[in-house]
Amino acid sequence: MDSQELKTLINYYCQERYFHHVLLVASEGIKRYGSDPVFRFYHAYGTLMEGKTQEALREFEAIKNKQDVSLCSLLALIYAHKMSPNPDGVSPCWPGWSRTLDLR
Repeated sequence: MDSQELKTLINYYCQERYFHHVLLVASEGIKRYGSDPVFRFYHAYGTLMEGKTQEALREFEAIKNKQDVSLCSLLALIYAHKMSPNPDGVSPCWPGWSRTLDLR
């Protein structure tokens, strides 16, 4: 299978919510095409959707500056931070962060 066929298969698994399969195919893509950050993104996404938030956060942080996946990685980081457990009541993102928009 070439790179595009693997990505198509991953897209199908994402739509069907088969996130373990997303992880398996993304891992295969990483093995075959290690320099392609799209497979690393899909692996991080599958990890996040499997409930392994902290591991996914680390994976998204590693690829957030890659040109091909920069925007989707940053959006996924925001989503992952919102989904991460917050045991001490402190904002998971940054100091002064608020869920409300202040337009003063």
